[in-house]
Amino acid sequence: MKIRKRKTWAMTIVELLPPIGIGFLSASMLLPALAKAKKKGNRVKCQNNLGQIAKAWNGFAAYEQNGEFPWMMTQRSLNAVYDDMPKGNNGATWGRGVWWHARNIEHMWSAVGPDLGTVRTLLSPCDPGTKASNQEAYAREIDTKRSEATGAFAGNNKVENHAQSYAVHKGASQEGPNTIIAMTRNFTGADSGGPGGKWNAEIIPTQPYDRDEDGTFDPIASGSNWGQMTRAGEAIYYRNDDLARRNRLHPVVYTSIARAPDWDGWDRYLCLGHADTLRHDKNGNGVFDVDDGDIKANGFIGPNVDPSATYQRTGEKLNIHGSLVMMGLRYNQGQIALAGGGVMMANDSGLKEAILDHARDQSSNIHTLEVISQPTRQVRP
Repeated sequence: MKIRKRKTWAMTIVELLPPIGIGFLSASMLLPALAKAKKKGNRVKCQNNLGQIAKAWNGFAAYEQNGEFPWMMTQRSLNAVYDDMPKGNNGATWGRGVWWHARNIEHMWSAVGPDLGTVRTLLSPCDPGTKASNQEAYAREIDTKRSEATGAFAGNNKVENHAQSYAVHKGASQEGPNTIIAMTRNFTGADSGGPGGKWNAEIIPTQPYDRDEDGTFDPIASGSNWGQMTRAGEAIYYRNDDLARRNRLHPVVYTSIARAPDWDGWDRYLCLGHADTLRHDKNGNGVFDVDDGDIKANGFIGPNVDPSATYQRTGEKLNIHGSLVMMGLRYNQGQIALAGGGVMMANDSGLKEAILDHARDQSSNIHTLEVISQPTRQVRP
């Protein structure tokens, strides 16, 4: 019997090379597009988070009798909100008389924790550097073990500064739908410290108006002190009432509604007067050079910032790249939420316009408030 062999087909290496090459070429063309689409998708998710944040604060305002956000409320009203806030699920609380939690970026969220749902809402997918800390907070949040650090929002109703991606604008008001209420934290702004002493700020705030109409925004009045702050004549002041005890610290405080002025260590300023100011000019040529990693005062920063650039927070210099950059957002990219509920992807021009609209929509403030509470990873140079 004659056995017939089955014919087999095979390709030589030379014959395989063209389709392999075409595959690699297709992949090289497709991968950048996929990466770009993923980044765009992350920005959309980040927008959704900001939308949820704006909705939570508006829900709080609708529930409160005064119909306002916490930073616009009086101390007495705020004590009713934040007093006896749980520290976890074992019955411990943050105590009483803690109205200042409303001004503090780590504590303010406890008032809207149920509306936010989870601390993960405060993590932007554009901010991978903050992910680990946020995940730790989430693990404590869902932990059922009874302690002072588990079972509440973020575990103990305090969101560590390095576990969140969004800054909250304390100039936002329910009566001003175009005021900025929150935004991604990848900006620098002006330092909340005055010149001289321990807090020798690199760039200080200006007043949000030009009274003498000389084309420049007014500087903070020199020699201001606590006794002058109730006159409602200016928006921001140096706190220099007790230089000896405070070791010559010069924080800046601001006024809003008719009450004592406020200040918090996380405060920074998005000043109209610094709209075109260079925050960091590496080669000192007075021109914004993207390739040098220069930084605008009111602009979004990205991973390309000069690694040596610093800013000041609470009396210490911090590294801008390690502290404020969100690796998923490049230079000229950020997200902004408005008090009226609108959320937008923005560039530097959009941020500049949003700051201007914020100032125009003064709402219930005596002055335009330009102060914003900004979380940071606090990386030192």
